[in-house]
Amino acid sequence: MPCASIAFLSLGSSATFKAGGDLFAFGASGEVIMEGATTWNGSAGASDLVNRGTLTIGSVQMRADTFRNEGIVIQTGFFSPQSGQLVDIINPEGSIWEVRGNPSITITSFLNEGTLRRSQGDGAFTLATAFTSTGDIDIQTGSLVFSRGGSTISAGTMSFSEGTTLRYQDNATHVIDQAASITSTPRLELAGSAISPTTTVTIRGVTDWAAPLSFFGGVMVFTDPITFHDTLDDRANFFSLPGGAVFKGETSLRQCSSPNDLIFEGNSRFSIFFGTGQRINRGTMATSNLLEPQLRGGTLRNEGVFTQLHSLAAREGGKFHNAPGAVWDIQGDLAFNRFDTAEQTADFTNEGELRKSAGLGEALFHPGIQKATFRNAGGSVRAQSGTLRFQGTATQTSGSLQLEGGAFRSDSTFPLEGGVITGDGTWTGSINNTGGIMRPGFGAGVITITGNYTQGADGTLEMEIGGAPASGNVDKLDIGATATLGGTFALSILDGYVSPEGESFDLVTYAGHVGEFAVLGGLSPGNGVSYTESYDADSFTLAAGAAIPEASPVFANSYRNWVERIAVNRDRSPGGPTEDPDGDGRPNLLEYAFSGDPLLPDLDGFPKVRIGIDGDGGRYLFVTYCERGDAPDLSYRLQSSGDLTRWVTRTDVEEVSRVVLHDSMNRSLVTLRVPAGRDVGRTSLRLAVERE
Repeated sequence: MPCASIAFLSLGSSATFKAGGDLFAFGASGEVIMEGATTWNGSAGASDLVNRGTLTIGSVQMRADTFRNEGIVIQTGFFSPQSGQLVDIINPEGSIWEVRGNPSITITSFLNEGTLRRSQGDGAFTLATAFTSTGDIDIQTGSLVFSRGGSTISAGTMSFSEGTTLRYQDNATHVIDQAASITSTPRLELAGSAISPTTTVTIRGVTDWAAPLSFFGGVMVFTDPITFHDTLDDRANFFSLPGGAVFKGETSLRQCSSPNDLIFEGNSRFSIFFGTGQRINRGTMATSNLLEPQLRGGTLRNEGVFTQLHSLAAREGGKFHNAPGAVWDIQGDLAFNRFDTAEQTADFTNEGELRKSAGLGEALFHPGIQKATFRNAGGSVRAQSGTLRFQGTATQTSGSLQLEGGAFRSDSTFPLEGGVITGDGTWTGSINNTGGIMRPGFGAGVITITGNYTQGADGTLEMEIGGAPASGNVDKLDIGATATLGGTFALSILDGYVSPEGESFDLVTYAGHVGEFAVLGGLSPGNGVSYTESYDADSFTLAAGAAIPEASPVFANSYRNWVERIAVNRDRSPGGPTEDPDGDGRPNLLEYAFSGDPLLPDLDGFPKVRIGIDGDGGRYLFVTYCERGDAPDLSYRLQSSGDLTRWVTRTDVEEVSRVVLHDSMNRSLVTLRVPAGRDVGRTSLRLAVERE
C-alpha cells in the first residue's frame, strides 16, 4: 500500500509500503516494512520497523524493538525513542545510513555492519547510544560525537576528511580495535562534563596520527608504537602509550605512562611520567604545573633544551640525563626532591650544559636521600644566579663547574675527581681535589671555599698573575678552614706581566695548612723573573726575584749531559741508563724521563693509570704522566700486552689534556686515554720510554 500524509495512520497488525510516500505518524502491532522512497517525520509504533528502500528521516520518535535498515536511510533530524522504549538500530552489510545536518541518535544500541556516513553539516552528529561497528564509517564533515553508552569498533574502515573531529564525551568505555583501519585521522577529543576518571578510550593498530588531539579527563590509550604529528593537549586523568611514541608537534602532557621510549621533537611540557622507558627530549621541553612534576621510573634524557620551571621529583628509580650538547636550564629556586624511601635512587648525570639562570635562593639537588647522586661527566655546570646546592652525593669526573655570578654549596665534601672548577665566587662547603683542576677566574679571579680544601697527588691548582697584587688581575684561592696541599701547582703569566724583584703574592690563603705541593710549575716563566714559594701560617706566597741564569752549553739537554751535570753537582755519577744507584726500582733512563733523582729513592712522577667513563659514555683507561719538554732525545709510547710478554704500541691513543708547567725543564702534565673494552681486566698497559 502507498503511505499518505495524514495526522495518524493506524495499520492494524502489520503493513508493507511498496510505493513510498510521506509519513508523519503511524502505528501497528506487528512489523512495518518500507520498500519505496519514503519520507518520515513524526512518530511510529511497531514491533519492528524495516527499511528496504530509501527512507528520509526528519525528527522522529519511535516505539519499537528494532529498526533495521536494509536499504538507504538519510537522516536530517533527531532519532529518539518514545518515553521508556528500548530501541535497537541495525545497519547490516550493504546498507547505508547517511547523516546530513547536525542530528542525533538517542536510543539503546546501534549496530553498524554496513556504511555510516556523515556527508553534510558543520556541527556535531551525536550518538547517544551503545555503538558497535564492523562496517565502514565515513565522516566527511563536522564532528562524530559519542555521548552515551560506549563504543566498540572492531573491523571495517574509518575515514575522516580533513578538519573533522572524533569526540568522546561520556562516562563509558570505547575501543577501536586492531582490525579496524583508520585511513585518515581526525582531530581527537576526550572532553565534556560527563567525562569521569573511568572514561576510557583505547585505540589499537594505529601508528600515525596527523591531526590535533586534546584530552580533558578520562583515560586515553594507544596500544601500538605511534607518531603524533600535530598538537597534543593532554589533561586527561591518564594517558597510556604501551608501545611508545614520537611527538613531533607542540605537546602538553599531564600524566603519561609507557614502558617504552617516548621521543619529543617539538615544543613540549609535562607533569608526570610513569614507566621504565626513556623520555627523550630532542626539541624544547619544560615542566608543567598541572600536577606536581614527577619522573616515576625510567630515564628523562635531555638532548635538546630543557627548562625547569618547577621542582621535580624522582620516584621509583627515576633518573635524569643531560646529554652532550644539551642545555638544562633551572629557572628559579627549585629542587629535585620528595623521594619515596631511602632505598631508592634518583641520579642526575650531566654531560651537557646545566645552569641555574634565575632565582636568588637555592636550587637543591636531591635533599635528604644519600643514595641520590649528582655526577658531572664531561658537561658544564654554570652557577649564574643564586646557589646550586648538592645536598646528597655529588661528584665530577670530567667537565667543569663554573662560578658565573652564582655560588655552589655542598653539604658533604665534594670529590673533584676530574675536570675543572673555575670562575669567580663562593663554594660553601669543602672540596677534595683527587684528580681535577682548581682554576680561579676566567682570566684572573677569586674562588672562596668556606670549608677545607684538599689536593691529592693527581690534583692541580692553576693560578695566574697579570698585574701587581692590588691590581685585581691576580688569581686567589681563599680557604676558610684547612688547606691540605699536594699534587701540582701551575703558574701562568697574563698579558706579559713582569713582576719587579721583591713583589710578593698571597695566592692561597687559609686558616691552617698541611703539606706542600709536590710539583711547582711555571715559577720560571721565561720573562726574566723567577718566583720563590713559601708556606706561611695563613698563606701560600710567591715572591719575585731575578731569573735563574741559563745553563751553560756543556749541559745541553740530553741524557749524557744530564749524567755529567749530576756528576759535577753531586760528585758522583749515576752511571748508565739501565743502572739504579738509589735502588728504588727505577733505572736512570726513567729517572731522567720523569724528572727523578737517580741518587735518592723517589717514586713521584711515575705514570698513573685509572679506568673511567668519559663524557661520550665510553669506557677508557686513562694514563697520566709528567713529560719532559727539554729532552729531545726521548720518546714516550703507550703499549699494551695480554700476557706481559709481547708488547704492542697502541695506535688508538688519544691525548685528552696537556698542562704546561712552565718550569726549568718545560714539563707538561699529559693525560692519554685508550678504549678499555670488555676485556680491560686482561689487558696491561705500560708507558715505554726510549732514547732516540
